[in-house]
Amino acid sequence: MKNRGLFSIGEVAKAIGITRKTILNYETKGLIKPDKKDGASGNRYYTIDTFTKVRTIRILQNLGLTLDEKGISKKADDR
Repeated sequence: MKNRGLFSIGEVAKAIGITRKTILNYETKGLIKPDKKDGASGNRYYTIDTFTKVRTIRILQNLGLTLDEKGISKKADDR
């Protein structure tokens, strides 16, 4: 963890067992957004709350929901 209380995109991906590209896809779909983005380097950082949202999205996908279903964004935002 480079910044106190923040996790890099790589740390989140590794901990959950997904790729950085998957997290970026969630951002593109509007499911999550970085809690901090370094303007110079473009590095993204996430709080534990966003980390939990990513994990929740993965759980919902494993249960059969797709990213295009409105329920997945609502469920992720409820966390």
